[in-house]
Amino acid sequence: MEQRLERRVKRERAARKQAEALLEDKSRMLFEANVRLEKLNSELENRVSERTRDLELARRQAIALSEKDQLTGLANRRSFLQQLEKMLLTTQEHGLNAAILALDLDHFKNINDTLGHHAGDALLIAIAQRLKNLIRDCDSVARLGGDEFAIICPITEDGFSVERLADRVVQTLERPVFFEGKSLEVSCSIGIAMAPTDGNCPTDLQRYADIALYCTKERGRGAWTFFEPSMGEWVEERKRLASNLRVGLDRDEIEVWYQPIVDLKSGKTVGVETLSRWFQPDFGLVGPETFIPIAEETALIYDLGDIVLNKACRDMKPWLDNGISRFSVNLSPKQLKDRHLVARVAEALARHQVPANKLCLEVTESMFLWDQEAAKQRLEELSDLGVRIALDDFGTGFSNLSQLRFLPIDYLKIDRSFVCDIDHDQRALALVKAVFAISNGMSIRSIAEGVETAEQAEILSLIGGDLAQGYHYAKPMPFNEFEAFLKGNLLRAS
Repeated sequence: MEQRLERRVKRERAARKQAEALLEDKSRMLFEANVRLEKLNSELENRVSERTRDLELARRQAIALSEKDQLTGLANRRSFLQQLEKMLLTTQEHGLNAAILALDLDHFKNINDTLGHHAGDALLIAIAQRLKNLIRDCDSVARLGGDEFAIICPITEDGFSVERLADRVVQTLERPVFFEGKSLEVSCSIGIAMAPTDGNCPTDLQRYADIALYCTKERGRGAWTFFEPSMGEWVEERKRLASNLRVGLDRDEIEVWYQPIVDLKSGKTVGVETLSRWFQPDFGLVGPETFIPIAEETALIYDLGDIVLNKACRDMKPWLDNGISRFSVNLSPKQLKDRHLVARVAEALARHQVPANKLCLEVTESMFLWDQEAAKQRLEELSDLGVRIALDDFGTGFSNLSQLRFLPIDYLKIDRSFVCDIDHDQRALALVKAVFAISNGMSIRSIAEGVETAEQAEILSLIGGDLAQGYHYAKPMPFNEFEAFLKGNLLRAS
């Protein structure tokens, strides 16, 4: 009995030890699992925290990127409008004025077209850095897109002057930027709107600054202009004219007028310059000084050029064997840049069966603002076609005498601003003599423009001039009047 009891106790003790060992193992396993769980939870919390930080950083970076211009690092258009709104609220609260300067780089497209976008990008980055260096801490500068920039500045009491800032911007941006051994040069035009003088609406102020900028470009570029209410009406009128010009080209409203070119020695009409006139039903006679710039801005200049060239070829064809040795047609710098120009000219000549050497194309010195090598190549292509080339308004713009050695120039046209004073200004006379000496020495014929008196014509003949045109001989006239003029000349000659 006792033995059975003892064996039972031993079994129970062994079972209890086994149970305790099992419980200890389970407790250890649970503890270890709990430790692992806590570690996983901690890791998860850390990952969630890191992910949250990453997301917040990404959000901030996305906001920053959405407010920055990726090329220059300046504020972009969206950020500019936000900053403008905040500044206007601040200046209104403190009774201050503010200025918006709208900036545009003149002839920037020429850099991209001739040297590539990498050169244009380098120029924009340099321009952005210069603008940042010019402004105060309280000012803001932004790139609105392309070659457009803007500056916002409050007018504080520390002697700040919008005019001085605009002058400094124009002067600073005129300095060349050197890139890969090349000198990149542009100028800058600025339009300025003032708050609250011109208003307090951000959108309106930006539009007013743009209108003033447009007017600056029309007045010659490389300068600045304050907005005036009358400018809005002027811009709207220009838009209406552009729209009407597009319709006018389709309706054949462009007329070609003609002004004789006379041999100074014989007094005979030997050539003619073609000039375009636009008779618009709503506006009446619109001068070329008004609609030619509009045509260039809207790319209608190509269609306009084709119309004038074809009408001139058609009208002059019968007279080329009756005293008229050559007729001239003006080319704008934009037309000269057209890679299809030579084909357009060849097509017009072939259509009207006009020999190429009877046509003279007049270009101005402003072509030197374009890539000189490209301009030279285009002129050589025209010259190879047989067309004659005249350099118009010589001496008034960017005269580079060394270029005359390399360009296929057949005629130099001396601007009327020199000719009009030769009968009473010795310096003007000396300049015209010098141009004649250069042209004669290089076998380039000269044409004096703006001859208004017999005395001027006689002086020009005595000092070595070849040809002349001006009101002394005849004003520009429609073809029917010009034809009568030529017939009268033939009758007098016979």
